[in-house]
Amino acid sequence: MVGGEREEIRQTQQSYAGIAAAYAAARGSREGIRGQLEQFVGLVRPRGRVLDIGCGPGFDTALLAESGLQPVGLDFSLEMMVAGRAQHRQRLPFVCADMRRLPFARRFDGFWACASLLHLPRMEMVPVLRGMHRLARSGAILYLSMKQGEGEEWQAESYGYPSPRFFSYWQPEQLDEALRAGGWELVGGWAERSPHAVWLVRFAHSQNTGE
Repeated sequence: MVGGEREEIRQTQQSYAGIAAAYAAARGSREGIRGQLEQFVGLVRPRGRVLDIGCGPGFDTALLAESGLQPVGLDFSLEMMVAGRAQHRQRLPFVCADMRRLPFARRFDGFWACASLLHLPRMEMVPVLRGMHRLARSGAILYLSMKQGEGEEWQAESYGYPSPRFFSYWQPEQLDEALRAGGWELVGGWAERSPHAVWLVRFAHSQNTGE
């Protein structure tokens, strides 16, 4: 999730604060993306430092740590991060911050963005990808998943509550173009159908960063 002055961002952040407990209860199982997570772990250098962007309750952050990486979870909703903390078997580092203004000095070996950048207005996508690239070590790996579709929209209800969230949708060629514009080189990707959406899955690595 993200935060800031735009209505799309502000309202979506507020909605996640209200549905944090329901979201954590519904999303505790990560079997649906386990294969993607294992592929990411295999691409990132051993013991690499990775940033879980839009980590929500931190379930993926915990799995990344169990896989031998050194993850930092980042989300703009403190309530979301707190909602999942009781389920983590180890103490993990979390940062409450806006993905559009990443507050880090050290660089990362990987970026995990699972169904999080889809809350960005389309015009914000490339700047956020560039922001991650500025923090990428040479050869860093980026994973992201986005919903396939056209345009942008509000969804009025979330997890049984009247909590509007903003979504942007992408076609494969548009997403690949955004990655290139953000400084990333595509490694591989595919479309994957779930009961409620078609997901665009992408793996990319950083181009020359000087480190």
